[in-house]
Amino acid sequence: MWRLLEKSEVAHDAKAWELWDGTLHRAVAQAAHNKLLLALFDAFNAIRGQAAWGLLRQAALSRQRLIIYRQQHRAYVEAIAARDPLLAEQAMRDHIKTVCSNLLGWERDQSSASDVGRERTKRSTRDPAPKSGSAKKPRAGRTDGP
Repeated sequence: MWRLLEKSEVAHDAKAWELWDGTLHRAVAQAAHNKLLLALFDAFNAIRGQAAWGLLRQAALSRQRLIIYRQQHRAYVEAIAARDPLLAEQAMRDHIKTVCSNLLGWERDQSSASDVGRERTKRSTRDPAPKSGSAKKPRAGRTDGP
């Protein structure tokens, strides 16, 4: 894994990055000795070969993000080398969450959802719904008949 980590850290273009990133992640899946995890990784890796993935990844890949991904890779490889499964799991979860957020715009979607939730809360405290069974009373000076 160390060699693959070093290869991914010196990758200078998106194609080389994809190669070493995928190879490193597959090595982690193999090291887990979990056939289901390896099968899921292989299925996901097949998607990485499709043109649509390349466009999505290219749009989400920046210098700053590569720095973060490389730090996260190093964190989980170090945790695996130290035989610390809890730290390795957390480091990998952090990495996957970061990548998903960058690829799919989850942070933007989550903030929009929380904004909507806050707006609903504001409205419900301003205009509480009438209690069931209670009828609106007519305003003073208003009559319902002719």
